Amino acid sequence: MNAKRGEEGYATLVGAVMCAALVGCVVLAVTLLGGVIAQHRAQVAADMAAIAGAHSLWLGGDACRLAEDTARDNTAEIQRCEIEGMDVIVAVRVRGREAVSRAGPL
Repeated sequence: MNAKRGEEGYATLVGAVMCAALVGCVVLAVTLLGGVIAQHRAQVAADMAAIAGAHSLWLGGDACRLAEDTARDNTAEIQRCEIEGMDVIVAVRVRGREAVSRAGPL
């Protein structure tokens, strides 16, 4: 079981390359997962802000102010707030991901 000349350290090199590939795959997966989580958080924040704004509008309050406060409480930055009839439309951004939601009376 003598190693042929020039093959010493081959297993170490293959192991190092495989470890580097594994680390690269993990980094890619974490990056993609972070984007998915940010998109879900943005959608939840938009939904909650729109519902809060619609409820406030129904009660005669300032819908967009409450929607903005609700978005901020959910770590989101409000991009726009519009009132169409009795509906409130809110767009928010969380870590570069934007989501839009609409809410009104049933």
